[in-house]
Amino acid sequence: MALLYFIVFILIMVGGMFIIQAPPHMLILIALTTTIIWGRFLGIAYSDMETAAINGVRAGVQPILILLLVGVVIAVWMMSGTVPTLLFYGVQLLSPEWFAISALTVCIVVSTFTGSSFTTIGTVGVALMGIGVALQVPAPLVAGAIVSGACFGDKMSPLSDTTNFAPAVAGVNLFTHIRHLMWTTIPALALTYVLFLFIGGGELVVIQIFLLY
Repeated sequence: MALLYFIVFILIMVGGMFIIQAPPHMLILIALTTTIIWGRFLGIAYSDMETAAINGVRAGVQPILILLLVGVVIAVWMMSGTVPTLLFYGVQLLSPEWFAISALTVCIVVSTFTGSSFTTIGTVGVALMGIGVALQVPAPLVAGAIVSGACFGDKMSPLSDTTNFAPAVAGVNLFTHIRHLMWTTIPALALTYVLFLFIGGGELVVIQIFLLY
């Protein structure tokens, strides 16, 4: 029955957004109403469903607050001149040969401390993209380094919204969750560093010629 309702829920959300093109808020209300009717049909008390809903919202409060702060950080960094400052000094300090590894490392550090890949891409990522263009580094390579570093830091940061939300829902300790994430993220990061090291070690010109054609 649970699998059947899950399929019904997916059909409501996907069909409503892509076929009917209804607002998501309306679809969530319809799904919530369907959930209550389904629960009552199965003999579940309304008070039990209400308690489960409250517990679900409680688990999601921390990620919601983190997402609210993401927009604040991006606005502050833009208005305070942080991004232009990074552009100015970045052009002078970074070299094209090591730019991919440098961008990857910077994004990992920033994303880990902020706990948000969106904040990293919207602030430091914008600056690094500008520096990469100024140094004539291929834009796809720069974008790949920025996104890779931002997503790795977001995934491993104890401040990340999704990293907090997943163990909260599953009832698992936060740092136990992060420790098990390392089984997949660390090998992927090591492989990424090796590829960027190979690219920066002399293959950058080959990539530029390939992108031209």
